[in-house]
Amino acid sequence: MLPLINSSYFQNLVEGFTNGVLIVNTNGEVYVANTAAAHTLGCTVDQCNGKSWRELLNGIVYSPQFEGFMRDATSTDRCNLPFFTPYIRPDGQTRYLNLSTSPLVEWNKLFGIMILI
Repeated sequence: MLPLINSSYFQNLVEGFTNGVLIVNTNGEVYVANTAAAHTLGCTVDQCNGKSWRELLNGIVYSPQFEGFMRDATSTDRCNLPFFTPYIRPDGQTRYLNLSTSPLVEWNKLFGIMILI
């Protein structure tokens, strides 16, 4: 899957989504972000990539519940319900996020989590 993720085809596909998209690896680091996600979170795509999801999404108001939400996201046999929370951007603006996750699995092994904003 990694060669596909690094391809310009995949990057253009993710960039084409109107929703924000973050893809996080099993270490919790964001390695794919689109412009919609960066704009919503109040940063640039380059500022998103390489950060942990905890660091990037530290403005989430309901952070203890979000920790559980992300923990549940690693269960490949479980459907995650959306998570709604206020989010305070670095510039102080409050946004209301509706987040959902999907586990990314290849050969029955989890390799990441996709977060839709």
